[in-house]
Amino acid sequence: TDYERGYVIGQRSVGTCFTEIAHNLGRCVRATRRVWHDWMVDGRRINRLKSGRARLSTPQEDRELINVKMKHRKLSSRKLAEKWMPGKEGRVSQRTVRRRLNEKRMLIRNRTVQRIPLTTLQRHLRHDWCMESSDWKDEWKNIVFSNVANFTLFNSDARVLVRRRCNERLQETYIEPNRQKQKMILVWGAISYNARTPLIRIEKTLSGRCYIDSILRPIVVPFLSRMNNPLFQQDNSRSHVAEEVREFMRNQGIRTLSWPTRSSDLNPMGRIWDMIGLQIQQHSQPTDSFEDLWYRVERAWMEIPQSTIQRLFNSMPRRIAAVIAANGDYTRCARSIKKKGQQSTSAEA
Repeated sequence: TDYERGYVIGQRSVGTCFTEIAHNLGRCVRATRRVWHDWMVDGRRINRLKSGRARLSTPQEDRELINVKMKHRKLSSRKLAEKWMPGKEGRVSQRTVRRRLNEKRMLIRNRTVQRIPLTTLQRHLRHDWCMESSDWKDEWKNIVFSNVANFTLFNSDARVLVRRRCNERLQETYIEPNRQKQKMILVWGAISYNARTPLIRIEKTLSGRCYIDSILRPIVVPFLSRMNNPLFQQDNSRSHVAEEVREFMRNQGIRTLSWPTRSSDLNPMGRIWDMIGLQIQQHSQPTDSFEDLWYRVERAWMEIPQSTIQRLFNSMPRRIAAVIAANGDYTRCARSIKKKGQQSTSAEA
């Protein structure tokens, strides 16, 4: 618009960088550079008059399209063209629909977020826990974070595509439960500030007894014994809070960190799984068996630099502050990588 062009010229005249100007306007850097170039070359502050076909829709009809889209967020451009302006059916193309939506900042179709929606009580508990931990600094270095993730061989992640604005990603409208029923391998791992455990492949259902025999006794107990006053973090899945697991931890003297429910965005292990999944997807040869997939996952786990893990530990105060600012709701720290290859990952909350 003319206002935006004037804003670019004014801000650039006082020395503001193009990146900051583009961020404030919600535009790309190239557009701001083009406006400044037009001003410097020929002193032009308004767009040139353009030739071409007259605009097919009126401003009122454009608003009707937005209303239709807000009611039916999962419709494709072809379906929207059929519902929008029925009297002009055949004249409204899918490209016209996409162009009108992009003008109103309705972004291209994005995947829905696969996450279980939070209840009001869970939001309060997350917020209260973060308030209690907001002044922690060096305390995070004594915590051992653990998590379980699954890696699949299939290309599709079974997500629905929706159109949304930039700040609407974590709204409940765009969140759907993860109902994937795919063949996968299940792995467990844990990290501390200065070390990591071996990656464990879980071959069967992770019950309380399996958790003790396969993970706690052979891996966690020796790992924690080498640390000074550690705290062990685990989520609230049934296998972790079973009575026999609690009794085993009491007998072994394992101190656990109180952890709020549905808080994968607070666990830095989620980012570790994302990095492993991205490295597997970038491999030149797709995996053709679970054994090959397990080999690549284990290798990627060992190749992650310890300095990267330390940066994730140092990010904990920012994660805590983000949850507090969101009043206990999900934050962008839980964002998953875009899945382009054959493998996909999803951390268990």
